[in-house]
Amino acid sequence: MYLNNVIKEVSKFTDLGVTFVGQGEKIFLSYKDIYDYSMKLGSWMNDKGIIKGDFILTQIDNNVQFIILFWSCLIYGYILVPYENISIQNEREVENLIKTYRGFQNIRIFTDGDKIKEFLNNVKMETIEIIKIPTIIELKSYDETNNKHKSISHEGKEIALVMHTSGSTQSPKGVMISRENIHKNMNQILNKLYISQKDIFVNWMSLTHVAGLMLAHILPIFTKSNQVLTTPKYFIGSTCEYLRLLSDINASVTILPNFALEFLLNFSEEQSISDISLSKLRYLINGSELINYNNNLEFYRKYSKYGYREEAMTVVYGMTETTSAVSIHSYDCLDRYYRCDREVYLNEHTISPYSPSNIKKDNFFNIAFVGEPLIENEIKILNCGHEVKEGMIGNVYIKGPSVAKSYISEGKILPLVNDDGFFNTGDMGTIIKNKLIITGREKDIIFFNGLKIYAGEIESICKNITLLEKCEFVACGIINLETLKDELVIFVQKSEIDMKEEEIKKLIKREVGKAINQSVSYIIFVDKIDKNKIGKKQRNIMKKRFEKGEFSL
Repeated sequence: MYLNNVIKEVSKFTDLGVTFVGQGEKIFLSYKDIYDYSMKLGSWMNDKGIIKGDFILTQIDNNVQFIILFWSCLIYGYILVPYENISIQNEREVENLIKTYRGFQNIRIFTDGDKIKEFLNNVKMETIEIIKIPTIIELKSYDETNNKHKSISHEGKEIALVMHTSGSTQSPKGVMISRENIHKNMNQILNKLYISQKDIFVNWMSLTHVAGLMLAHILPIFTKSNQVLTTPKYFIGSTCEYLRLLSDINASVTILPNFALEFLLNFSEEQSISDISLSKLRYLINGSELINYNNNLEFYRKYSKYGYREEAMTVVYGMTETTSAVSIHSYDCLDRYYRCDREVYLNEHTISPYSPSNIKKDNFFNIAFVGEPLIENEIKILNCGHEVKEGMIGNVYIKGPSVAKSYISEGKILPLVNDDGFFNTGDMGTIIKNKLIITGREKDIIFFNGLKIYAGEIESICKNITLLEKCEFVACGIINLETLKDELVIFVQKSEIDMKEEEIKKLIKREVGKAINQSVSYIIFVDKIDKNKIGKKQRNIMKKRFEKGEFSL
């Protein structure tokens, strides 16, 4: 069933739809309501001279208006460019928004706030065309009789969305996702997960992020399921209410990436949620960043008393360039992690099974499988252009119907895939027993005295130190310009623990040194670790700040 047919089919329902939660309010719109408002908005946009194929870049806080706009674009053939809301005071964010805007022709910015006048004054760019999106009340009174929407046919290869990758810090990279990419990917996922109309989705992730939009809004449209949409602010600022929400509505599907799991592991107000139940939660989708198996295990240990089941943890691997998921754990998956020999891993860059008979006892770590490739997907692991044997770590390449073909950057449309149709993910990993393992981002590899060590692996070692579980860590490698030697830097954001900094340093140096047989050059305590707006650590920013001399050593 094609994407627009899916929307038309679900729009018949008046008892199923989306509940919008946040800022002390709760609004329910049936799928029919959303469709009707979207038809009106699309017609209103047509009155403004917007036609099929024009681009709509968003600066919208209100989820209700965002969803109505999204549906309008799908129905009328406008191309939505979901863009993370910027801070007007942040020069880099403003500059990136302007760069993005200038990279398109026939583009408007849609906003739901009056801050745009301030924005225009701030950037002095009167040529930017900014339109304030009408509210629901305004749409109700809009008369579309003179501009009745005519059925618009859409081809599967038409671009539906241009989504910017969360790592876009220099030249924004907009991935051009087609209607066919979306349609195929949703069906791939539903071939793996058993989701029905009875399921209830709850999402707090931003709708400008591929996980929030694809997995938590479009997927339940395909299954004709009820969904609840809230915001990152709600999740972080009203954690009790979020957990209670999961319980009160018997949520069966939600998304919690690794950084969100860590946030909930540090949640200490358990007395306020003593009566909740998470027993109806069937799929806790964990993706978006490197999977930490120990966090998955600790989450089960902490929340099993509320009815949470270990098998609900649904590990997903994917990214914007692949529309959403590439591989997923099935619900009844038994193989969830692999016990690796740490010494072989560090010295030979290979995932090898750990044997207790090794000379160094307990020199192992557990690494998560991220599932089998979805139907029609191909994954290969290359090293220097050649496929490697099972267990060897290399660059992860993906081919499949959900992989976007191109992206736009600085006004140029560039290919995403190679001549053979494979996309270089930029991730490192391997395949064992037809299951994918991701070891880290290629850009996060620390080349250290002849070894390749992933920043995430060092951070995980630190996180597993007794008494330091609630601290946050960032690891990076730098070159000492005087000695021209590699040095390891670890940043520590302390939580409320009763331990002197010197004691923490000793623990970190001892445990990291024991694990990787290398010394830590600098341990730096910071008030706050740099993260992007969805909570991902910004290692490169921390490294640059160190190199600029911002931290006292």
